[in-house]
Amino acid sequence: MTKTEIPDLDTMMNLADIISEGKVEFALSQAELESLLARITREVTADRAYWVGNKPPTGIFIKATYHVLGRSDEEGEKIRNLKQRCAEIDAKIKNAEYKFRTLKAMIDIWRTESANSRLSGY
Repeated sequence: MTKTEIPDLDTMMNLADIISEGKVEFALSQAELESLLARITREVTADRAYWVGNKPPTGIFIKATYHVLGRSDEEGEKIRNLKQRCAEIDAKIKNAEYKFRTLKAMIDIWRTESANSRLSGY
């Protein structure tokens, strides 16, 4: 039977740093996106140029159009870039979390094997 080697703890610490930094970066990007979408909502409900039939656009319409496409090509590009950045950061965090959990599971296996070897005397 092959003995399990204990994972490198420095690697785990680096992964923990990646997760922590990624969560901060994700929160900041998410806040920037939410702020942009809030400004869009405020402006399209206040500016009569966006109104239909003398009524402001509904929340559902705003989410389905202006929050996706923006009010201009430039704003739409900014929305897409922020959403893409959030998705990339989220993927980086999840990847580091999966690796961290795998290394933690390897430590648990190593711990069990070590205890079993002490009990069996070999």
